Formats: sequence, C-alpha cells, structure tokens
Amino acid sequence: HVAVFPNRYQQYVEQLATDGNPTDYVVQRGDSLSRVARKTGSTIEAIRAANGVKGSLILVGQLLRIPN
Repeated sequence: HVAVFPNRYQQYVEQLATDGNPTDYVVQRGDSLSRVARKTGSTIEAIRAANGVKGSLILVGQLLRIPN
C-alpha cells in the first residue's frame, strides 16, 4: 500500500515518529548505532536497551525499535 498512497503513508510515518511511541528502523548498509541514533534523534544507550543489543554489532536488514 505504500506505492498506492505514498503521501498518506509518509504522513502516517511522521505521526508515528512524533506521538511518543517507539518506531521501527531497518538497518541500512553503512549504519552504526551512532549513525542510527543521529538519524532518529535517539541515543545509542536507548537503542541498545530497547533492542537487547549488548555491544555495537548491528546487521544490514536488522529491525531496530527506536524509543522516542
């Protein structure tokens, strides 16, 4: 449904990011925890805690919960 309603979907995603609920982030090539934290406005520690990540290893395609 993303391709059919791109504007509505974008509004939906923006709303999720601003309503205080955690959002999902799919790790992209070149991402690190610090880069994901900067992109999403979160912190490394918060992302680690929300996802049970002990070190700094994240994998391309991995789904991360991003707390707001």
